[in-house]
Amino acid sequence: MAVFTHKPMTVEPSTRWRFGQVSHLSADSISELHAFAEKIGVKRCYYSNKRGKYRPHYDLSPAGFQRAVDAGAEVMGLLSFVQRLAPIYNPAIKEAAPDA
Repeated sequence: MAVFTHKPMTVEPSTRWRFGQVSHLSADSISELHAFAEKIGVKRCYYSNKRGKYRPHYDLSPAGFQRAVDAGAEVMGLLSFVQRLAPIYNPAIKEAAPDA
């Protein structure tokens, strides 16, 4: 099992997100994701799982990203992060992926 995040990216602050940067946290399982988020102090209100639109993840502030890294989350680029999520949460992709 693994927990992973991507390097922070710059975003426009909004009423929903007041930080100028965001990264995301995900894991090989939802239970592992929630346990890790709780361990590093990320509130459940930052969890997103809109089926068909997003993969299960937490939004991380710059400080949350650093706590995740310090706690052992694997850091990757955004494209690698998205590619990593696809076979985990979409069984059709998992079956078609080589070495899955």
